[in-house]
Parts: sequence; C-alpha cells; structure tokens
Amino acid sequence: MGSVAPGGRAPQARSLPPPVYNPFKNAPATLIQPARLVTTGRPFSGNNVPPIQARTALVPPVRPLPKPTHPSASGNRSIQRRVAFASAPYVIQRMQSEVDVEMDVQEDGPSLARIPFERFLELVVEMVKSNVKTLAGKVRDNAAEIDRVAAQLTPASGPSAANCAAVYRDDHDLVAWNTNLLTKARDYYGCNAGPGAGVWDYVTDNTLGKHAEMKILDDQAFNEMTGGNFSGVYIGISKPCCLPCAAVMAIAGISTRGRHADKNTNWAFPRYILDSEDRWKRFLGAKATEALAERGLSSTQRSMFRGRLVQQL
Repeated sequence: MGSVAPGGRAPQARSLPPPVYNPFKNAPATLIQPARLVTTGRPFSGNNVPPIQARTALVPPVRPLPKPTHPSASGNRSIQRRVAFASAPYVIQRMQSEVDVEMDVQEDGPSLARIPFERFLELVVEMVKSNVKTLAGKVRDNAAEIDRVAAQLTPASGPSAANCAAVYRDDHDLVAWNTNLLTKARDYYGCNAGPGAGVWDYVTDNTLGKHAEMKILDDQAFNEMTGGNFSGVYIGISKPCCLPCAAVMAIAGISTRGRHADKNTNWAFPRYILDSEDRWKRFLGAKATEALAERGLSSTQRSMFRGRLVQQL
C-alpha cells in the first residue's frame, strides 16, 4: 500500500488531456494544401490555448458538391454552403446543408396559373392597361377641319353635350354618335340622311357603350368606302379619343386628333378587335396574352375578364 498524505487522503493520479486528433497525419501530400487564415479573439472551447491571432493549417481540398436539384416543381430547393470553423491546431472545413421551407412558388415568382382567379384578373388587367397606354401614346389634341365638323353635330350644352360625334369624309360624310342625334345632323347638312343625297349618311349601330369612332370602324359602308385599307385614313371626332379607342385606332392605323386622359364611364369593344385573334392579342399585349394562355380560361371566365377589362379601361 502506498503512503498516505497528511489528512488521510491518498494522492490522486493526474489525468492527461486527450491527444489532439490530427486527421491529416497519414494523408498523402497531394491531398494537403494551405488553409485560409483564421483570426479569433478568444481561446477555443475546451482547450487552454491562449488567444490565437493568426493560425494556418493544412486542409484537404474541398470537392464541390453537385448543384442541388429541385425536389418538386413547387420550389423546394436545397442550399448548401461552405462553413469554416477552427479546432486547434487545425482549421476544418465542412459542408452544411440547409433546406428552405416549402413554398408554392417558382424561382421567378408566383405562377399566374395558380393564384386565385380574382387576383389573376387584377394582374392581367394591369398588364393590358399598360399595353393600351403604350399603343395610345401621350395625351394630345390636334384638331383638324373635319374635327370641327364633328363638333357641330353635337350640342354645346344641355343633356346631350357629353355625346360624341365622329365623321369620315370621302365622296360624302359618314357620321356616327355615341347616341344618335339625327336632328342635329339634319340641321347642319340641311337635308335628310342618305347616300342618295350625296351629302351625308349615318351609322345605324346601337351597341350600348360603343363610341362613335368605333361604330364607324365597324361599319360596312366605311369598309366599302376605304376598300379595307386604312392607310392615310383620318376620322374626325368632336372631342379627343378615350384611352382604349386611341389604342384601337393605333392598331387599325387610323389617324385622329388625339386622346384625352379622362376616365371612361362606359365602353364597348368594337368587332374590329373581337373578330380578329391577331388584333385581340395586339390589344392585350404579349404579357397578358401569355398569362391567359397559361391559365386557360373557361368561356365564363373569358366573359368575366372582358367585362372587368372594359370597366377598368
């Protein structure tokens, strides 16, 4: 039995710290390269090592991992990042993986085919409005003589003062109103309407909300007078076009006095736009056309979209 220290307690053997693990002790020289400098202001946890100002180490090269793939079309993605941490006397590098919370989105934003229909309508209508503004151009008013003729076909005051007249002049005048004012035209021309008079005729289109210049554009007599070629055609209007009418005129290639910036209270699409898929797409614009094709609207939804569109334009 060994000696007993004063106080009756046997001396205890001092435990030595575990040896520091060196993962590169037997690594081939070709797998060892210098690591980055690591600076820290405090000793490492578990080691009685003085603060390290700069320590270099040898680490194996980190092979890049393959680019993570999306596990689903909903947008899950695994993001991997390289994390360096110190463990005296080496700097160890490892790969840490994080996974984003699953979201029903694509990398470039929400899919218009998946969002609620009401929200879809709002977004697509804004796309169309932006395209229509581009087509219509800036607010302007450059009246010509035929515009002043059109102004004579509507009263300057009274309940019908807000009405609008449009005139196309060729061998005779073709007249249209938002709401017909035949008496006013008879007073101006001094005769009844009809090509036989050789003076004026009027468009018999009573579509609710259809503006005067749109009625002329759709009229069979107008297309016969122009031969369907609108190049160089000018339609006189008693006041500048509204925004959607100006866009339609731009698509048709017809000149007018310009457009105003007031908000519409009532508007209807002309057949000139609705009867042609190409002109319909030009009115909507590329972004809205693509969104509608992706969504695949039913006939009821198409009617809802068109109704919402004329309200917002």
